[in-house]
Amino acid sequence: MTSFKSSSSRRHHKRKSGPGKLAALLLGGCVLMTTVGMTAQAADASNRQQAIDMAMRQNGGQGKVLGVQVIRSENGQSYFAVKILSNGRVRVHRIRQSN
Repeated sequence: MTSFKSSSSRRHHKRKSGPGKLAALLLGGCVLMTTVGMTAQAADASNRQQAIDMAMRQNGGQGKVLGVQVIRSENGQSYFAVKILSNGRVRVHRIRQSN
């Protein structure tokens, strides 16, 4: 005895892709990169407390400050390196020091 499967029991799914989906993906990537760039180029801090406040804002307002150091880069610019512990991870935020 031979059983036959009808063509309706087999389903083929085509994935929809095209220029619209690609354009949306590229646009989303550009927006994300712009947002990240804006947070990295925050205003300068004139003192240690301002640097801590700015780093905490960048960190979502949560965390514990572990330390702050002033670091001078090779080009002569000074930065505050603010270490923050949040969700079990230590992050270092570099905040440019105003002159």
